[in-house]
Amino acid sequence: MSRRIGKAVRRNRVKRLLREATRLRLARIAPGWDVVVIARGRAAEADFWQIGAALDQVLASAGLLMDAPPESGGPGQGEGA
Repeated sequence: MSRRIGKAVRRNRVKRLLREATRLRLARIAPGWDVVVIARGRAAEADFWQIGAALDQVLASAGLLMDAPPESGGPGQGEGA
């Protein structure tokens, strides 16, 4: 995280927001990809919903955002299989 974002408190806040927004979208990100997120200066003033919307937009434009998360517990999956 660059110092352009601000002082340590502001940088840590942006990191926490980015981590949570990404965590909520992990199931919808196409498997087999590593994603690097770089925060720009405007991220310091953004709220959680703006960061989430921007993340959705970037992932969708890269073709990495799937419509629905993969289902678990289907036939042949799980502990009983």
